[in-house]
Amino acid sequence: VFCGDDGDAVRTDADGNFELRQLLPGDIEITAQYEVVDARRRRTRLLGSRRLQLAKGAVVDGVDLVVSN
Repeated sequence: VFCGDDGDAVRTDADGNFELRQLLPGDIEITAQYEVVDARRRRTRLLGSRRLQLAKGAVVDGVDLVVSN
C-alpha cells in the first residue's frame, strides 16, 4: 500500500490492515498492489486505489481498498 507516485510502500498485516504515517494534508490517493503468480509462473499485478481528503492532524480509520484487475 502506498500514497502518491513517490511514497514509501508499507505491507499489510495478515488481516489486510495497514498504516501510512506522516502524510501531508490535502487531496491524496492511496493505492494497494497485489501480485498473483499462476501455475505457469505468469505474474499478474492487481491494483486498487481510493482518493481521500486529509485535514491537518487527522487520523483516518477504516479505509477499504478493493484490489482487482
